[in-house]
Amino acid sequence: MLSASGLPVPFSMRDKVDRPIEFGHDIDPADFPITAEVFKAFSDYVARDANWKTLAPQLDRNRAYIESELRFSLATAAYGTVSAQQVRVREDPQVAKAVEVEPRARDLANLARAAMRARVSQP
Repeated sequence: MLSASGLPVPFSMRDKVDRPIEFGHDIDPADFPITAEVFKAFSDYVARDANWKTLAPQLDRNRAYIESELRFSLATAAYGTVSAQQVRVREDPQVAKAVEVEPRARDLANLARAAMRARVSQP
């Protein structure tokens, strides 16, 4: 049996949301932590379910992805899919790299604009 978030009911009871969805919420990186206990509860669910049992050996190998998806599912149940996308964006390595290099890109663009202005203003 699955909860509204798509997680097994026994697993999700600990993170139950007893209120309407709060749209437009800024999700904190500390919201919905996937602790070792939470991951074990999910692993135990997978191991017990006949449909998923064959995937149990792959859980540890894919732990980072699974933890991210669990956080996304819990955030979706609490705040809706638009707000929950923050979980994915904050954990996306391409987004992290873009944020890291943006100041350098901005500086290069400003230098290029200044060089073009200087070239155009020369007689």
